Amino acid sequence: MAKKTVYIMSFLFFATLPLFGQVVDGYVFDEIDSTAIANVLVKVDNNSELFALTDSHGYFKLDSVALKDSHIISMSHISFNSLTTKLTSNGTTYYLKPKYEKLNEVVVESNWIYRKDGMVVVDFGKMKMEQNLQLSDALRHIPGIVKNSNGNYSLGGKNAVIYVNNVKQNISPQSLEAFLESLPANIVANIELTFVNSGKYSASTEAVININTKSNIPLGQSVQPYAFTSFFPHGMYDTGGNIFYMVKKSRWLYNGTLSFANERIYKSSTDSLSYNGLKILDDHNFSDGRNNVFTYRGSTIYEFTNKSKLSLNAFVYYDKGSADLIWNNYNINQYTANKHVHSDLYNISLSYTLPSINKRTNGHLTYAFSYGNDNSKLDYLAKDEVYKSSDLRMSGYMNTFNIDLNSEVKSFLFSYGLQVDYNKVKDHVIYSHVNMDRNDVDESFSGHEVLTGLYAQAKYTFSKRVSTRLGLRMENTQYTYSSTTNNNSNHYVNFFPSLLTYINMNNYNSIIGIVSNINRPKYSWMVYGERQANDMVSMYGNRDLKPNKAYGFVIYNTLFKYMNLNFSYILTYDFIGNIFSSNGKHLSSTYQNIADQQTFKTNIVIPYRFADKKVMGQFQFNLAYDKLYNFKNQFSLPANRKCSYVNYNIHSNISYSPASRIYLSIDGNYYPTYKSSLMNAAANGSLDFELQYMMLKEKNLQLRLTLNDVFARDAKRVFYYVDGQYSSYQRHIGPIFRLSLKYVFNKGQRVVDEYRDYTPSNGRLR
Repeated sequence: MAKKTVYIMSFLFFATLPLFGQVVDGYVFDEIDSTAIANVLVKVDNNSELFALTDSHGYFKLDSVALKDSHIISMSHISFNSLTTKLTSNGTTYYLKPKYEKLNEVVVESNWIYRKDGMVVVDFGKMKMEQNLQLSDALRHIPGIVKNSNGNYSLGGKNAVIYVNNVKQNISPQSLEAFLESLPANIVANIELTFVNSGKYSASTEAVININTKSNIPLGQSVQPYAFTSFFPHGMYDTGGNIFYMVKKSRWLYNGTLSFANERIYKSSTDSLSYNGLKILDDHNFSDGRNNVFTYRGSTIYEFTNKSKLSLNAFVYYDKGSADLIWNNYNINQYTANKHVHSDLYNISLSYTLPSINKRTNGHLTYAFSYGNDNSKLDYLAKDEVYKSSDLRMSGYMNTFNIDLNSEVKSFLFSYGLQVDYNKVKDHVIYSHVNMDRNDVDESFSGHEVLTGLYAQAKYTFSKRVSTRLGLRMENTQYTYSSTTNNNSNHYVNFFPSLLTYINMNNYNSIIGIVSNINRPKYSWMVYGERQANDMVSMYGNRDLKPNKAYGFVIYNTLFKYMNLNFSYILTYDFIGNIFSSNGKHLSSTYQNIADQQTFKTNIVIPYRFADKKVMGQFQFNLAYDKLYNFKNQFSLPANRKCSYVNYNIHSNISYSPASRIYLSIDGNYYPTYKSSLMNAAANGSLDFELQYMMLKEKNLQLRLTLNDVFARDAKRVFYYVDGQYSSYQRHIGPIFRLSLKYVFNKGQRVVDEYRDYTPSNGRLR
């Protein structure tokens, strides 16, 4: 009887379980740009008593939904078409199509730039003309962003670091450009611009461009092959391409880029050395060869039901090249040399992201491991016989662990984090002098470095218009270097305070406050021993070189939502300069802490959009005043050089899209003669022209023609020391014409809505 009672009670429990119901939740997003939609009315089975409204993150939650095999869920919003579909599982993402009404378009377009927590946020989905471009081209349309002549990016006149989904991209400018060029712009949800580092990022960072990709995508796949070839004045030489792919299955997302480039090494230059009015070196150099570069970037991402993500990322870089060098010298008619170079880098990383919908705790945790090599061998020949050679072999590995978290408590936003870098490097340098009156050099160097960064800051919002952020960052640096003849160890701790006030009004925004940062010297500046640049010039490492620290007062203003007027005053201690000295026949170069420095900078950015937004562009002007004072380490200014100089540069771009299939762009830079206490650089400028045409019915075959470096001049630099000067003169090879073709496969649903990549840092290896 007792057993029968148990069976009956069990049956009644499971039979009445549906009466208790279950919790159903999910997200609602815009089908066009995957942004969250607030205030969507969600009903189940058209039950007027069982409904919910989505919050600012597009999230809804329904309680006590009776268990059934089939439920019908409906969603409605005044600005979107209604949706009725079958209810599937918890955490499902639903997409609504916007109603294309004129009023809604005006409202949407007016908010393509807005402010958030001291950042400028560009809603990339609202920039319609840029959706068919590659990301490297589309970035130039963001107010304040400029790609410099050396391939790096600047923001508001300051050096900028590129982040992708809050992960730092620390590779060479050439690799970074190839990476950005391989990504389609329509994967981007928004771009966060940090003009002033509050201490969240490394103290060596001035400004940040953080590219956030779309995070909510349907199932399917996408493949985009891209190929290019380039023409120089001397003929067709460069070829290459890449394949971008993306596959979404259930909660798994796979994506990556495979690329290859075969590029010509072509350079013509002159080096000269003068001392006491006499020219003791006059080398005319010519280099010609090939370089092959292979890269692969891949990611596997799993998204949990609470919208947190786990990412496994891989990166492989491999290049190999050779070149023949010929040059004439004042005392020997002709030298020849063969140069072989090879470098590689391998990285794997694991990252976990907590979504921003969790106000109590959100952010990310990342661990990465990297290993790389950088080798070169140069043989000098006279009458086809080697008389001198150099062999440089450098290798190293890096471990990086990073935590960045945020918490919201009423009017406070707390940010805190930790970053630990452990880097190790080995360097072996061999200089062989055959039948020459100089000793051979065989130097081995090894070193390791531990960088620990810890930061905490609090932002208090007084009102919608005023907020203040107070922060403190601590960075601990510990390194040990050893060579066959010398050992060097050092340990120092630096604190970097910041205090910023944010003012937000309808037609005026401002960031006012005090910031601080540090610039650590490169390993190559500190490695003990001699490195030859040519027969008369050698570079020597300085193991006692100190990093320089800077403290600044900044006023960054935004007028009428888009125009920037920025000022900064910076004090830099232990400024590093490249110092030359001569014994009358040979010139030596070394880096030294020469002085302290004062810097005043002004940056003006004027963006514009007109002709129904078919024409857009920006004008940017940068002005800087630098002054050296409090000279150190027995440094004195060379003859006829000043302590202070004023320099400026101008940048402008304009784009025009007369039709939906045609896109034109012109990008220009002008750098007048640059002067500093130790160096002059000749005036230079260039223009880049681009024409893109989209073919086929769905515009998925894109043909692009570009003409780069038009009107650019030879790059001439003069370095001054005591009563002499050393000149480096690189000849401009002429404009580069590039033809590229990209095809977008439309098999399955479009999933080019998300891309996440981690790229390791090899900057500290060099």
